[in-house]
Amino acid sequence: MEYIKAITATFAVHIPFNGSPPAVLATVSGQTQLMASVPTALTPQVKQGRLKYLAVTSAHRYALLPDVPTVAESGVPELKGFEALAWNGVLVAAGTPRAVVERINSALNAALNDPAVRERLKGAGLDPVGGSPEQFTQLIMQESAKWAPIIQRSGARID
Repeated sequence: MEYIKAITATFAVHIPFNGSPPAVLATVSGQTQLMASVPTALTPQVKQGRLKYLAVTSAHRYALLPDVPTVAESGVPELKGFEALAWNGVLVAAGTPRAVVERINSALNAALNDPAVRERLKGAGLDPVGGSPEQFTQLIMQESAKWAPIIQRSGARID
């Protein structure tokens, strides 16, 4: 939401919640007007007609919600090419021997390429990617550069 606010110069008050469940409850009860969350946290309320999907933040439509448009499809010129994804990765302590890093990376990639694992992850709304430690380092650097000005604009701090 902060990214959309920054790009479109929109004003909206950020209300922090301790996780999706209380945020969903606040939105369903009318205490808040909109929220951003992973689809799995919203789907039960959407199915009951208590919430409505407006858009997904990925560059392409989400396979589990093919009828929900992307933010980039909104028609707002500033949002053309918009993408904001949540991602997960595995890190090890600095100084871990390269052979250990490669062994862990190989095992993780093998697991992510296993059809049963892929199906389970996709069923949970995740898109398994995998790759090399260098590719993950590059992703972290790109995401850091993308989000640093948004975080600074928002005034968010870690105390």
